[in-house]
Amino acid sequence: MKTRTVNIARLKASLSQYLHELGENERLVVLDRKRPVAEIRALPDAEDPHERLARRYPGYRRGTQAWDKVHVTVPRRPLGLVDTLLAMRADQP
Repeated sequence: MKTRTVNIARLKASLSQYLHELGENERLVVLDRKRPVAEIRALPDAEDPHERLARRYPGYRRGTQAWDKVHVTVPRRPLGLVDTLLAMRADQP
């Protein structure tokens, strides 16, 4: 089993990164002033949340949208709810 060590301050600053990098046969030992205080390991049956959703909802499929390429246009003037609903109603036949 591969062991990595990290101090509390660094773990606190980058917790998500450390958890994502943690492999199935790895453990992360947390140090407080060079003294081991905790150990973090990946769960043996940890699964992708998308797989769990796919089992629960047969029609579920993972999104493929490239969110970094989505362009949102900001209106020139603020629109209220009533103005928006009236404009939608005017567009309907």
